[in-house]
Amino acid sequence: MVKCSHCRRNNKACFINSDISPFCSSCVQSGLTDCDGVHLSIASVQRLSDNIRSADLKLEAARADFERQFTELSRAKSRLDRAEKTKATLRSQQKELVSRGLESLEREGHFASSAEDFAAPPSGVEEPAPDDGFAEVSAAFDEWLRTVGPGAAVETPPTAQGNSSGS
Repeated sequence: MVKCSHCRRNNKACFINSDISPFCSSCVQSGLTDCDGVHLSIASVQRLSDNIRSADLKLEAARADFERQFTELSRAKSRLDRAEKTKATLRSQQKELVSRGLESLEREGHFASSAEDFAAPPSGVEEPAPDDGFAEVSAAFDEWLRTVGPGAAVETPPTAQGNSSGS
């Protein structure tokens, strides 16, 4: 039991019977309405010790869990770092390989060196005609445009099947 302030100042014995009153006997006899003494029974001390032991066990379990998860996270971070490094190395190798291949093709003359070389197909090679019927419609429309002069009455353009310009 911890003495209250009144008993400490007056060097008195401080006894609290919590079954009768929350105040010590000295404070009750003196008529004080405020006693700050603490009554600790064996049961309350045992309960407090049990709570501390339980908190210690929970703390140990939490530390072990943290260490396990931290180790697992560190391993995952290492795997991630290795994978990123491997990817960067492979990308670098890919760029170098493509660069060497393009240089080799240019030296051998298999690769166009300017944009103009890409603009037109090589001589003697015809572009394949689209097979969606657009070429026929386009040719009929071009013909219709040539027949209609400036200031002429505009008729409905012909379809691809028949040239029905009506002029």
